[in-house]
Amino acid sequence: WQDKKFTNFCGVSQVLRLKTTVGETTRLTRTCVESILQIRNIAYNIALVFDTSASSQDECVDRYPKQDHNNDGIPNTKLDAQIDAALELLDSICGTYDLGNNNVTVGVISFSDTATYHNIYLPCEENAPLWVNPDLQAAIVSLQAQGSSNYVDALEKVKLYFDVAPQDRINNVYFLSDGKPSLTGVSEESQTVEWKNPIVEADYTAVLADLDGHSAHRFSVGFCHGADIRKGFDLDIIDNTDIGPYTDLDTVIGGLPLHNPNIGKVTEFEVLVNDVVSENVEGEIENTPTGLIYTGIVNGLDPVSGHDNNIIVRVHVNRDCAPGDTPSPTGAPTEPPTRTPTTAPIIAIGSATNPPTASPTDPPTISPT
Repeated sequence: WQDKKFTNFCGVSQVLRLKTTVGETTRLTRTCVESILQIRNIAYNIALVFDTSASSQDECVDRYPKQDHNNDGIPNTKLDAQIDAALELLDSICGTYDLGNNNVTVGVISFSDTATYHNIYLPCEENAPLWVNPDLQAAIVSLQAQGSSNYVDALEKVKLYFDVAPQDRINNVYFLSDGKPSLTGVSEESQTVEWKNPIVEADYTAVLADLDGHSAHRFSVGFCHGADIRKGFDLDIIDNTDIGPYTDLDTVIGGLPLHNPNIGKVTEFEVLVNDVVSENVEGEIENTPTGLIYTGIVNGLDPVSGHDNNIIVRVHVNRDCAPGDTPSPTGAPTEPPTRTPTTAPIIAIGSATNPPTASPTDPPTISPT
């Protein structure tokens, strides 16, 4: 493996590790490869923000099977869909190697007429770390729908969570709603999908600036049929990711997008076999909560007995600022942010060595990666 300190144009730094694993021996001209680009000492603070207004009790017709997570007697509501997505996310955290109670906290916020910051929790059960913390799960499934939608107060409560959460972590906000905010005292039934209040819109500036101070990555997720995720409207204003706002159907099994926390983007990925760029690479690159993982098969190895084959994985990462990062001229590299993005090569080397003896009748033996 190789570690490299990486700093983007906003002065945000991470220590990235590129680790490559290949089969130890092969009698073929191909071998399996696994390459991981991950952040060293990764840690998260995760704010889960639930819309518990009256409209969240409407049926979510897109979802199956029917579930009643909060036991309100009405299955498959928009709130049930939000709860389902949050629990999927928590299951993913507790089931991911390198993530758990030592490096993840979860803040639970719900909002209707006003917002409530419920508490800060550890994600996993202490004595059974593959399971979700029962206190956290109980807080989520106890949410009930009533009242209007106060987006601004919800974001203010997110700030309260980040103020008390551990510092120097990746801060993620998952803002879950149908995308139809309303002011306290104004019934949601009187709003139309075209409605957007300019006072509330103006208030976003201050609260989102506060969250930018925490370098918060804000994921807006519009739930169920008719969710208002139009550009320039509320969920779009709150979201600061490259491809949001999301819909719940964009995510896998109703889960939430927790992936690829690396700053900068991978602009080039190549595999070299014996110093020659492989043109026939089979496999895929997967986003994970700890970084990027490539798994696949490369061709072009020399099958001669006893020959050492060197496999090099090279990744180029640009230095563009990530969503939520605030430009910091004193901490940034000397290159101006407006220049063509610079690539920072990170190289890891693995080798695949052929066995000293080989028989054409022997089955291929490739060590699993």
